Amino acid sequence: MTDVDPTLGHRFLDVQDPDRSLGCFDLVLCCNVLEHVARFEAAVDGLASLCSDNGQVFASTPYVYPYHDEPNDFWRPTEHGRRFAFEQSFAEVEIRWTGLHRLPFQLFVLARRPT
Repeated sequence: MTDVDPTLGHRFLDVQDPDRSLGCFDLVLCCNVLEHVARFEAAVDGLASLCSDNGQVFASTPYVYPYHDEPNDFWRPTEHGRRFAFEQSFAEVEIRWTGLHRLPFQLFVLARRPT
């Protein structure tokens, strides 16, 4: 478990530029984080760098949701924007949602790194 606030007792991790000494993982979970990073595409690249060959990332983010943790609430990319960003670093990208397809509450990305 990681956080950007080291006072919470977790390992510090900036997903935009992760410490490569953490190693590579078969599965990386990124839940309700990406809307808070200033450089969205750098964060997606950072997630990819944490994956082993054939590793996966599961990333969830709100879409229709009130602003929170202001002023660090930056992004609500559409399904298409997320797909574009993840396809730059991942071989397979699947996107799901809760709510209506045209008005999702939450979006989920499952992406697999190439071997």
